[in-house]
Amino acid sequence: MTQVISSHHPTGYPIDDSQQFIALLESQAPQHPFVGEELARHRVLYSELQHRQDFNEHTLREWRAALTRRWECEIAGQRLFTQIQRQLREHFGTDSLQVEAVAPVLDSNAVTAADLLMALRRMHAGLTLLQPSPPFVEERLSQLKPVLTALAEALEQTRLCEAARRQAVLNQQLARGAYERARNQTRHLFIEQLGEEAIQVFTAGVFTNTP
Repeated sequence: MTQVISSHHPTGYPIDDSQQFIALLESQAPQHPFVGEELARHRVLYSELQHRQDFNEHTLREWRAALTRRWECEIAGQRLFTQIQRQLREHFGTDSLQVEAVAPVLDSNAVTAADLLMALRRMHAGLTLLQPSPPFVEERLSQLKPVLTALAEALEQTRLCEAARRQAVLNQQLARGAYERARNQTRHLFIEQLGEEAIQVFTAGVFTNTP
């Protein structure tokens, strides 16, 4: 039976390649005592690769969920801002100083979540200072408070998830690099131990085992 594995693995995350490499080492271990230590090392590396991949997928899910939550909070905040802005215009007039101070026009295509949070905070502060106070102010202030809290929390959660995601990607790259180095070291060890036969095998781009 001939067992073959390429000496180069795909550019994606090398979990499958690591599994195949371990299977190859397991097949070689009974014939070559030096393989045992390499096999143990690659098993540890495989566990680390699997852990990094699982954590990377977890942080990706968390990041996407945080983005979705932030988007929902942005929609709710933008909707409430627009409603209050409309009421203020109807009460004070479209070009009034009160409207400009409390609810200026926002470019919905350019405003960020952080910009919206700042605008909502300014609106909340401005409504508390309006004199004379419109009859709808108290109700709108009570609506603004939870929207402000939710948007601020969503922004912070997104920031934390983005940081975790970046760290996971970095850890993934480090684990990939460690695996690639170990794989090359093992490959060179095979060449040192098996001589011309191994050189021919690796020149052809495969490991071959014929029991």
